[in-house]
This record gives sequence, structure tokens and C-alpha cells, in this order.
Amino acid sequence: MYLRIVEITASTKIQLNVFLDYLKIIHFPKNLIQGQISAKVFGMNVEAAFVIARFNDK
Repeated sequence: MYLRIVEITASTKIQLNVFLDYLKIIHFPKNLIQGQISAKVFGMNVEAAFVIARFNDK
């Protein structure tokens, strides 16, 4: 198993929320169908977050 950790930084709270909504509604479901085990979002503050995606070994 391996993890991908991505830090997301936006200029405003609204931009961050729009991007995180896109990830949750569009991107994560598509990746889960293709074999991703899980995806979690951790907010750091109003303009930054971490996304941790877990995958099976290649």
C-alpha cells in the first residue's frame, strides 16, 4: 500500500471550498472506481488543506 499526500492552498476560503467540493463529488468517486482505497481531507485553516489518498501496491 502507498499514500499520496497533497497540500492544497487557495487564495480565499471560497476557492478552497470549491476545489474540495470538486474533489469530493467528481474526482474521488472516479478514483475509487479505478482502485483507490480511500481519500481523506484534513483542513489546516480557512485557506489550506491536506488530501491523503491510499492506494494498493502497484
